[in-house]
Parts: sequence; C-alpha cells; structure tokens
Amino acid sequence: PITRPRLAPTTRLALQGLLDRIRERYAIPGISAAIVLPDGATWSGVSGMADVDAKTPVTRSTSFAIASVSKTFTSALILALAEDGLIDLEAPVRTYLPGLRKVSVKVKVRHLLDHTSGLRDFFFHASIDRLLLSRPDRRWDAAASMKYVGKPYFEPGKGWAYSNTNYLVLGMLAEAVGKAPLAEQVRTRFLDPLHLDHTWYQPEDGAPADVAHGYRFSSTAKAATAIDLSDGT
Repeated sequence: PITRPRLAPTTRLALQGLLDRIRERYAIPGISAAIVLPDGATWSGVSGMADVDAKTPVTRSTSFAIASVSKTFTSALILALAEDGLIDLEAPVRTYLPGLRKVSVKVKVRHLLDHTSGLRDFFFHASIDRLLLSRPDRRWDAAASMKYVGKPYFEPGKGWAYSNTNYLVLGMLAEAVGKAPLAEQVRTRFLDPLHLDHTWYQPEDGAPADVAHGYRFSSTAKAATAIDLSDGT
C-alpha cells in the first residue's frame, strides 16, 4: 500500500483557523475546502452552516452546487469530442452552430475554451437580475440566454475576459456534435466511468438530501440577511 505524507496537527489546526476566518470575513454561510500539497499530503476542512435557518452545520459529506467548476467538465467533454474527430478546435464555432448569429464567424472553438472569444457575458446584462427574480420558476434555455449577450468585449483572440457565454456556447456545440444532451454526455463520459457517485448534474439529476442551501444577499454588508434560494426554483 502507498503511504501518503501526513500534515502535522499544528498545520491542520492553522488551516482550519484560516478557513474559519475567511468565512467570517466574507460572511459566507457555509464552506468546504480541500487542499492537495505537492508532496501528496491532503487537508480538508469545513466551516459554517449548510442550512442557516435549520442551523445544520456543513460536514465533510455535505454536497455543494458545482457552479463554475462545471466548466471543467464541459471543456473536458469538448476535448474528448475533438479526440473523437467530431470537433476541430481551430474551426469557427459557426461550422457547428451555423444559426448562432450572436457569435462572429471569426470565433474559433479554442477561443471559447480559454475565454479569448470576446463574447460578452450574458449575466452582466442590466436586466438579467430583475428577470430572474421576477420569475424564479422559469426554466431558461440556451436560446433565451443568448438574447442577453451584448456587444463583444474585443475581437476574437485580441484579449481575455471571463465570460459564461463561452461555456454556454460550448454546451450547445457539444450537444450539436455529440447528438445527446450535455448532462447525458457528461454522465456517460465521466461521472459513471470514473465512479463519481457523489456528483450529479442539475436539474436533470435530482440533488441529494444533504446538499448545502444556496443563498443570495440584498446588499454587500457583512450583516446582510442570507436569502435562501433552495426552494426548488
């Protein structure tokens, strides 16, 4: 058996104290963190509440929404499809999505992967927050989201800007060439073969009962009330 290095108890305590202080400083309801050091030693810690109202603490088994780490799975899927010969990373995106007029013919697949496409982030449209909060039960699709993509930040390949639109389009591209929903492809390519039994894809997969609640805040004040978003919408 392989014997992995172990962190000294004082180091573990110091890391836990740091995590607690960071959570308190930024008024984060609950957090889980893990570190893998260069020598193979590992540390994990939790702090705060998974459910603020119920005062349920975060534990090491608490599940969290994956958020933008989903981009890692999407990019891995795109590269797998490229290895299959279904996608050319140097090809214009509209080779695969000819009807996507919001995307310039100059934007290549690789521009989407590394956020150099210049595509504006639809989440920064001035009316998005109002629309999301006014109809929390609405199911958004890619076409609806693309309507809120504004003018490009820059010409493709001429700069860098993190944009959710890049990965929205990559998801559309994966579905077009993979001939299956994104969630299905991620599960069959990665989650099932790699035995990621505690990873699921919302909303197609149901969330486990122990999932941490998500929250939003009406202001940036540290004492702002945590508004629970885990109501099924």
